[in-house]
Amino acid sequence: MISVNMKLQQILEGMNKPIKKINAYNGWDPLKQILVGNVMNTSFFDDVKDPKLRHLLQKLLYETQEDLNNLQRELEKAGVDVIRIPAGTLQSGEYVENMEQAIELDTPWHNGGVPRPFITPRDQFITLGKELVYTGANPGLARVVNTLIEDNQYFNHKAMDMFIFEKNMALGYQILNDKNYKQVPLGPFLNTAHNTNLYLANDVFHNCISTYCWDAPFVTRVGDTVVVDSEDKTGVAEWLLKNFPEFKQAHHAIGGHNDGTFCPLKPGHIITAAWHIDYSETFPGWDVHVVRDDPNSKDKMYDRDMKKFQILRDQKKKIDRTWWTPEAKSNEQFTKFVDRWLHQWTGWSVESIFEVNSIVINPELVFFSNYNKGVFDYCESIGVTPHIVPFRHRHFWDGGLHCLTLDILREGEMQSYFN
Repeated sequence: MISVNMKLQQILEGMNKPIKKINAYNGWDPLKQILVGNVMNTSFFDDVKDPKLRHLLQKLLYETQEDLNNLQRELEKAGVDVIRIPAGTLQSGEYVENMEQAIELDTPWHNGGVPRPFITPRDQFITLGKELVYTGANPGLARVVNTLIEDNQYFNHKAMDMFIFEKNMALGYQILNDKNYKQVPLGPFLNTAHNTNLYLANDVFHNCISTYCWDAPFVTRVGDTVVVDSEDKTGVAEWLLKNFPEFKQAHHAIGGHNDGTFCPLKPGHIITAAWHIDYSETFPGWDVHVVRDDPNSKDKMYDRDMKKFQILRDQKKKIDRTWWTPEAKSNEQFTKFVDRWLHQWTGWSVESIFEVNSIVINPELVFFSNYNKGVFDYCESIGVTPHIVPFRHRHFWDGGLHCLTLDILREGEMQSYFN
């Protein structure tokens, strides 16, 4: 049976169920409560023998923690109640304090190396109206968040539907239906009225190649409409139609996470990193501003090596890795260590322009991770104040401010923003 580590459970229970109400029908109504992800403490790498390598690894965690703490402070200054995931929580829902514990974990959700910390909650969760939906396949992670909710009726776990995929989704991309899956009980992890007791049979556990449901950023809320990536092949649209029929759907060919491609700043205005996408049918009558990389950015990440990395990305040339940090240019041992042991921590940042991956606090205030003159000029022209909240290692974790957070509570109710 899969369970959350007892120590983590005690920490979560000590937080006294801070989520009292769930409500969000779009991404721009005034934000009242938000969940912020976390990583490990620097002591996680205490056992790394080489002192220089250990220093670089601990520096990565320290600076990531520092930026997450600063994000929390800036959100609180803006009047937002912040819930922090405990340090050491993994994306699979387990809890570790050192690297040895992490490597010993051997489950279908890890598959070698050190599991990714629960730093990007928006990748597995989305608030749809008055329900919080978990879209992944890790029951432990669902339980972590469920423990924070006062009234379990708000939690909707049906997206995972207790399915264990028997083929690698990266190879197949098949429509999700009963024929593709074997329904397997997964152990009691939710206290909802409609929950069934589930457990994971050992034979299926060890024979499973991978698990997958769908990524929450495939969906964007726009009032009574959800924008769904039409290139997704996991059956998101069908699942939403069945479980959330009150939402209309607009389909758009994104080919990845919506929040890495476009961001509605306020009704009538969106920014997008995809210059080639026509939004006239999905967002009829809305003004679209295309974001470009800013070579004159004031962000320190834009040094010579970062520019070279981005040029190769934009030219779609083969590069030796898909992540970047300042340390990567100076220490080959650090690079090898990351690629060998921390490959689940990194992503495919070569495709990312993080200016669109922002947090809209309200229609007059938006948090961005770095300065971009074109974006900031556009924001000011429509009455939006852009505010920089740095996230230095976004090209390592492959996540922006929107990925790092999960909006739990916003003002407003369902309404239509399209004629």
